[in-house]
Formats: sequence, C-alpha cells, structure tokens
Amino acid sequence: MRLSPRRESEEQALETVLRSIAPDMRRWVARHLGPEPDLDDATQDALIELADALDRFEGRSKLSTYAHRIGVRVALRHARKHRKRRRRTTALEVVAPKESAVTPESVVLGREGIARLYAALDQLPESRRTAFILCDVEQLSHDEAAAVEKVKLDTLRKRLHRARAQLHERLADDPVLGRYLREGSDR
Repeated sequence: MRLSPRRESEEQALETVLRSIAPDMRRWVARHLGPEPDLDDATQDALIELADALDRFEGRSKLSTYAHRIGVRVALRHARKHRKRRRRTTALEVVAPKESAVTPESVVLGREGIARLYAALDQLPESRRTAFILCDVEQLSHDEAAAVEKVKLDTLRKRLHRARAQLHERLADDPVLGRYLREGSDR
C-alpha cells in the first residue's frame, strides 16, 4: 500500500523529529531511572508516547521541554511499575575515595557511588526525586525544571530543598556523595 505524498511527508517529518530527540530522550530517561536493565524499553516507550502526543503539541513551550516532560512522566511510570522488582538491595556503605586518576578502581568506585545515589533517590517521594534530578543531575535552571514539571517556581524550589536535605541526611557520611551534597547545600 502506497502512502499519499502528504502522509509520506508527515511520516518523514515524524521520523526526523524522533531521530533528533532520541539521544536526549534516552539521557533524560536514564537519569530518572538510574542503572536500569530496561532503559531501552523505557526510552522506546517515551518515544512512542511522544510520537502519539505530537499532534497535541501547541507550541506554548519548546518542543524539547514538551518531550522532556513526556520522558520524565514515562520514566516515573516505568519506575513505579517495576519498583518491586527493581528494589535496590545494596546498602549505603562508606567507601574511601581513591586518587583522581582514572583507574579500574576509580571506575568501580564511581559506579558504586551512582548505585548509592540512586538507592537514596529511590527513597524520596517522586516529586522531590524529580526536582533533584532535573536541577542537580541534569543541571536545568529552576525555571526550566518548573516548566518541565508544570509547577510553580516556588513549588519546585521547596521540593528541591527538601530533596537535598533528605539526601544529605542519608548520605552525609559517604566520602564522595557527602562532599557533593555539602557543596550543593551552599547554593
């Protein structure tokens, strides 16, 4: 079956948009899920949802903000759906940092640090976790993060403040993450 020229053009435009946004979508989903074996499935779900939602995009924000919002929503839904299965059982243990040179040990310590961070993030309410990831991991401005979350700026700031306080409480003794959280609390 041959598509009409107009329909074929629409399909090509959709494919172009999805291909251009796919790397960002994967990054956004990965930052919200952390080390997750189903990352590709969640990313694909987010891209499918974006493709379905594009005809409702009104242009009141940037397309990237609209796509980011969808990616966050899909990642959170995916995390809730798989929460019981993906409960992290790794305890937060203190590991002394090694020298700053990249070595196999430093790579392992970095991965362990990420696992400890996501284990602590799993204990936060979704709204605080999302605020922390958008502002401190993705380094969006507070205005951009509030736009992605569709909340008032003050609401986002309160969520972020509470998330940082909870993470600081849980990770204050961590040799790497504790230092980061102390530096972040100065903002």
